Amino acid sequence: MCLRLPFFAKGTVPGSLFEEVFAAVRTGKVLRTYDFVDVVNVEEGCGWQLKSTREATRVTWKRVKLPDAAALIDASMTSSAACQELGDAVIGMCNEHAHRSLADYDLRRIGYVRLI
Repeated sequence: MCLRLPFFAKGTVPGSLFEEVFAAVRTGKVLRTYDFVDVVNVEEGCGWQLKSTREATRVTWKRVKLPDAAALIDASMTSSAACQELGDAVIGMCNEHAHRSLADYDLRRIGYVRLI
C-alpha cells in the first residue's frame, strides 16, 4: 500500500495522511484532537497513537506541559532525587492522559504505531 501513497515531501508521509490511511485499514476513526490516541476503533475497543518519522528522527511519545517544568528541570540537574521527581511528573502526566483516552473512548487497549 505504501507504494500507492502520494509523497508530498521527499521521503516523508504527513501525519494526517498516515492517520487517514491507518484508520481506513483498521476500520477506525481519526480523532483530530490532542488526545493520547489519534485513531480509535470503538468496536474493537482499541485506540492507537501514530507517529510518522524519518528513521534517524527521535520519536516523540507525548508532549508534556508541566506547570512547574523549569523548576523541576533545574532541580533535576542537582540531585538524583530531583531527577526522579521530574521523571515521575512526566510519566504521571502521560499515564493520566492515556487513562483519560481509555475512559473517554471506552477502550480496552492502546497501541503505538510508527511509520518510518
